[in-house]
Amino acid sequence: MFSCDIELQKTGKNGQYPVTLEALAYDGNGEKCTLSCTVYVQVQGLPEENEAEPEPEKPADDGSVPENDGSVPENDGSVPENDMGGDVNGGDTGGGGTDSGQTPTETLRKPKFTCISSSINGQSVSAGAETEIQSEFKNQSKSLAAYNLKVSIECEDANLSFSSLSAYVGNVSAGQTFSMGETMTAALNTEQGMKSLKFQFDYEDKSGTAYTDTEEIRFTVVQTAKAALGTVLMPDKVTEMANVPIEVSAVNEGHAPVYNVRISLAAEGIRTASEAFLGNLEAGTQGQGSLSLYISALAEGAEGGETAGTITLAYEDAYGQTYEETRECSTVIQKAESIGFQKEEEQKTNAWWITLLVIVFLILAAVIGGLVWQIRKLQRR
Repeated sequence: MFSCDIELQKTGKNGQYPVTLEALAYDGNGEKCTLSCTVYVQVQGLPEENEAEPEPEKPADDGSVPENDGSVPENDGSVPENDMGGDVNGGDTGGGGTDSGQTPTETLRKPKFTCISSSINGQSVSAGAETEIQSEFKNQSKSLAAYNLKVSIECEDANLSFSSLSAYVGNVSAGQTFSMGETMTAALNTEQGMKSLKFQFDYEDKSGTAYTDTEEIRFTVVQTAKAALGTVLMPDKVTEMANVPIEVSAVNEGHAPVYNVRISLAAEGIRTASEAFLGNLEAGTQGQGSLSLYISALAEGAEGGETAGTITLAYEDAYGQTYEETRECSTVIQKAESIGFQKEEEQKTNAWWITLLVIVFLILAAVIGGLVWQIRKLQRR
């Protein structure tokens, strides 16, 4: 509701004068919205000396009646022939409830319809869902009724459909409100963003003159963000104290982009330097990345074995809301020391047998050499 005081000039004249009201606002997206309305104010009761200077014509010499004999005040020209403004003072059609004496055809008024509330105005609706809409309208005129009213719905987005595109009301009295219910269906592939819905009012006044008004509301269609983990190449076995790279991927399965897509891994005995950042994914696309796993040392005395953990996919929608998906993973950690000791033990075993063989060979060589020397010595005798 808006109200203000209008100060009259001392030199003002009786009559009707246009007053234009303009409203300026900004919606949730920062877009400017304007609404203007022109109403006519009836001024009367001012001193006669403030009236127009020209004197009325004198009667003709032949005694005929002049065009205006003074019983009806002259129109001072301040009101256009077809007045499309709203009603302010009330009263009969064209007269505004005054005793100015003007004929109804001098000022044509009309009812004015506005949408005073709607259940989706400024709200968000989900793509692929049905939404019940309840809207309330009001005839803002204080004195004029509207007849044969037809309310039509207009929407530029073809992916938005309605259970009914129009409604009919026989008559709406001055200041009366009425409601209209609709079911809106947003197709699954509706592009997310701000949408506008227009209501067009086609009606007549009591004289049968046709008029048209429009009202507009805005709402937002939201696509549900939906991404999923793709292939994760986790090795079956890893060695303690080793660095192991693995490939990871994610797929955008929704109808809108997802943002800041990242993949991380958490498991006992495994650490990652950082998460894999895949960036933004458009609808129906796939992103790939890699994780560098460091297989940390197991607790003292612990044996190598299977370790389990989770791989987590995190992403955001266009409005900053975060979503997560987790998947279990596992691998077997082998102790690095067990492999090294086995090789060292094998090397020690091989060295012992080689030493033994060398000693046996030397003993046999000495015995054989001694026998050969004794045989030769006997032969010389």
